[in-house]
Amino acid sequence: MNFTFKIKGVFLALTVVAVVLAVLATLAPVDAREKTVRDMIIRLDKEYRYLDEELEKLRENISGFPDTILDLTVIKEATGVRLISVELTDNDKLLKSHIYTPAENAAISAGGRQSLYRGEVRDGLHNLRLVFYWSAAGSVPVKGEVSTIVNVEAARRHFVEFNLVRGRRGMELIPRNFGVGGR
Repeated sequence: MNFTFKIKGVFLALTVVAVVLAVLATLAPVDAREKTVRDMIIRLDKEYRYLDEELEKLRENISGFPDTILDLTVIKEATGVRLISVELTDNDKLLKSHIYTPAENAAISAGGRQSLYRGEVRDGLHNLRLVFYWSAAGSVPVKGEVSTIVNVEAARRHFVEFNLVRGRRGMELIPRNFGVGGR
């Protein structure tokens, strides 16, 4: 059994015990108003329904844990150009947008790497689309766009590196994706 799933199981068990103890602590002794067994059954039914709803919420939170980490970076091999901005979407959902400063462009030009996005995602296919604007010295900004599909596997970390290079159609961000072993 995967270590992560063991931790999730222990966390779920401890949370359930804590919720049960909290509910039991709130159970008041039989009130003078509860003169019949029927009154006590109605009160207990309400409390157990509340407990069941809280446990269901916990189950949903536990089952919704992300499966892996996606790391997206930008590097630049091309010289004499600068990145102006990027907008990253995953399956048509905006993940990140960024406007580059002169200091960031200088760092990337000197061989640096910009961490564009790092987050937990579910396994499966992710259609990553990056819209970017770039310019050469003294020229107007030019729009570029690149898409790549990443098949994310559970319990693996995936990296996608976007490299700004000179291509046949001007500047292009070439994606290179790779995954590394389990966590």
